[in-house]
Amino acid sequence: TLRKHHFKSYKWVGQEAGGYTESQVCRTAITAGYHRRTACPKPFLSARAIQKRLKWAQENRKRNWLQLVWTDEMSLRLGEVVTAHRVTRGPGEAYLPETVTPSFPTPSKQTIMVWGCIAHGKKGPLVRLSFPDERKASGWKGGRGLDAEGYVKQVLEGPLWDFCQEVQAARGVEVLVVEDGA
Repeated sequence: TLRKHHFKSYKWVGQEAGGYTESQVCRTAITAGYHRRTACPKPFLSARAIQKRLKWAQENRKRNWLQLVWTDEMSLRLGEVVTAHRVTRGPGEAYLPETVTPSFPTPSKQTIMVWGCIAHGKKGPLVRLSFPDERKASGWKGGRGLDAEGYVKQVLEGPLWDFCQEVQAARGVEVLVVEDGA
């Protein structure tokens, strides 16, 4: 019953299994190598996105990872109270589909966007992105990023360019930029 109901409490599992106590279920779970843990959040990925990422990974197995700069942006909801979901799982099951909690971005008028980049062994800058005044005035309308002009000015011509130059100078190789969704 534990393997079918990862998110249910030990008390619920005990009652469902025929009147066992919470302590009995807990001891049985620990003996079998299962523990209550905070569920890992999983960003939503469509089947198509998973296939594209897997294909990219397979095609780039032999790539020199010292040459790559990875970039991404994300939204942060200000003032949000995050609740941790508990899950029963065994070793190596942290990212199984049945033991993660899906995460979907929720639009909010109190949302900020940040952009950052990393390279092997090196963190780049974390930049708070600014939106055009009309977007601020009208609130969040479902858009999840900047227009091309804003992205060029706030990311490509500034922090990304500077970080790539720094990495190239330190490593003596030309770097390649990997952007999410690109």
